[in-house]
Amino acid sequence: MGYAWRTSLNDESDTEPLILKIKRQVAGRLPLISVGSVEKPTDAQKVMDAGLDFVALGREMLREPNWVQKVENNDEAAIRYTISTSDLDELGITPAMWNFLIVRLQSAMHVSNQPDYDKGLFNHKLAPHEGA
Repeated sequence: MGYAWRTSLNDESDTEPLILKIKRQVAGRLPLISVGSVEKPTDAQKVMDAGLDFVALGREMLREPNWVQKVENNDEAAIRYTISTSDLDELGITPAMWNFLIVRLQSAMHVSNQPDYDKGLFNHKLAPHEGA
């Protein structure tokens, strides 16, 4: 999902995050992973504190391939939270991949010379790559 704590897209009065509904249905029979705008270590900790087994990082790993290592080393200050076109070669992002990211995920990629995106946009909505 574009936002780990997204709620129902069909019932705006339902404020329970979808991942918690899934967790209740799975009832510990399988490990459960959550994904979506988990950018900072505190975001990942919130997912784990909710009793989920794993946290996935997507866009965050594109911007900062050493995210996990930096968190493990208590070096959050070194985490890259934005991406610049000058970072692409270093990150191994090809022109074709960059084009896809800009067309489909620009508002969620935190491109350094673009206005930053509001995480709250994913509450009760689809993420850009989910069709919104």
